[in-house]
Amino acid sequence: MWTNKPSALVPGTAAPVMYGSVVGFPGSVPDETSGGVAGGLRIVGEIKGREDLFIAGDVCGSVFLPDCRIHVGPDADVSANMTARVVEIEGRVTGNLTASERVAIRSSGTVTGDVVSPQIEIDEGCKFKGSVEMREPDVEQGAPAGSRLVAGAGTARIEAANEQLIP
Repeated sequence: MWTNKPSALVPGTAAPVMYGSVVGFPGSVPDETSGGVAGGLRIVGEIKGREDLFIAGDVCGSVFLPDCRIHVGPDADVSANMTARVVEIEGRVTGNLTASERVAIRSSGTVTGDVVSPQIEIDEGCKFKGSVEMREPDVEQGAPAGSRLVAGAGTARIEAANEQLIP
């Protein structure tokens, strides 16, 4: 972890906490239990861990925090599939979102990708392009599986195991 004191990074830990930058969840003080990608930083690769994550910068790759909360800040730009307990979007995300508890796309958020979660909040004014499946996600896979709702050009159909149920 990054702290005010010099120390070595521990392999396998989540994104570093950077004091003096935009890190942590709004209204909270960064500490050893929260991590973040500060504005101006670009992370390319895979992020895995057991800590909540606030993203204010750019992330390209994948984010897998199945028991945690991911918050994408209003100035963030993320191109990644994300898996977490809670995913809250205020910035731009291109990728699939899988949450075991809730996905929230705020009015300033833009999401292009599929969403799988038992609870979904989509605020007025946000931009969303993709499919929504309200079910318990398969967290191990981190992606939609089985049946799914497919929307397009004013029509919707349900597909299950490559079988079209409603034209």
